[in-house]
Amino acid sequence: MKSKKLAQVSAVTGLIGGIIILLDGMQILMSDEPLYYGLGAIAETFAGEHPTSFLIYLLMTLLRVGLLILGAVGGDYYEKDTRVGNTPGILMNIGSTISVISYFSWIGGSLIIVSSLFYFRALRKFTK
Repeated sequence: MKSKKLAQVSAVTGLIGGIIILLDGMQILMSDEPLYYGLGAIAETFAGEHPTSFLIYLLMTLLRVGLLILGAVGGDYYEKDTRVGNTPGILMNIGSTISVISYFSWIGGSLIIVSSLFYFRALRKFTK
């Protein structure tokens, strides 16, 4: 019998992280100067301009990698479990991989949110 703790953590973390990644992608698309994000943030940090943009880029990258690891662990843990399956883990992996490309992070954030909704739906199938 598999524990539901990992499904709870994946659901909550995926929802919060997916919303943050979704909003980050929307901000990049609506920005007047998109070079402040991604590789432009790294170049401008070494030039001495906009050090906070590099910090934001670094935190978002850590969030994306963390969700990728969480999706891989959740997909492997619940692979044979009929209550959860491996669909939420695969969606979280695909979403976090797509969101590495800054301009497509809104698509990745949407997939991560859908993955967390699958985890929330699977939580009802666990008995106490």
